[in-house]
Amino acid sequence: MKENKKCSLKASKIFFVAILFIATSYLISSLISQYKLKKLTTNLQVDLEEQQVKLQKFLQNIDSGQGSQMARLAIKDCSRSERDKFESLLGSLDDKLSASELVELDRLFGRCGNFLSSRDLITSADFSRETELYERLLDNLNTVYNFKGKNDTYNIDTWKQLAQLEMDRSKLGQDLTSQQDTIIRLLLNGEERNSSQIKTVLKEVDRIKSEILIIKNKIRILRTQLSES
Repeated sequence: MKENKKCSLKASKIFFVAILFIATSYLISSLISQYKLKKLTTNLQVDLEEQQVKLQKFLQNIDSGQGSQMARLAIKDCSRSERDKFESLLGSLDDKLSASELVELDRLFGRCGNFLSSRDLITSADFSRETELYERLLDNLNTVYNFKGKNDTYNIDTWKQLAQLEMDRSKLGQDLTSQQDTIIRLLLNGEERNSSQIKTVLKEVDRIKSEILIIKNKIRILRTQLSES
């Protein structure tokens, strides 16, 4: 009888120790998991803040006309003297340029004409990719932490709209450059400034400029929202 009690007591102790070990292991595992989750969340929040600073830097580069690093490496401008001459002739395109001046403008257009619009387009594409990365980081934070305030806290919808508008603006800039080239070639081919063909092109130029102004105004509103948030 005593032997049975001893065995029962021993079994109870073993069971208690086993339960205590399991509970302790679970607690330690839970604490480790919480620590890792907290660390991952903190790292994602830091990455998001750094990415937001990077996006703001992109906007500064757009404002200054510097373009993104990729754009500066990929696209090179013509020489300073060629740029000055090109801008002068292009600004006088509404006046009656001589045949030799038109030939010179056409030559310079091939060297200088696409630089600004191409650099702007590459910069906008880079800005769009960085915005997509910003959204992916936010999605990751939402996954690991069930973070629900992403639109209000990180303004992702505003950044996405801004990226799209910048891309639209830069594409219209390329269209405008193309129309300028068309006018130069029509004049070289002997078209008069009041010809129907040139009038059609000028009408398209006015439409593009109008759209660019509308987009710039939308961009200004979104950027104001970002600065006030």
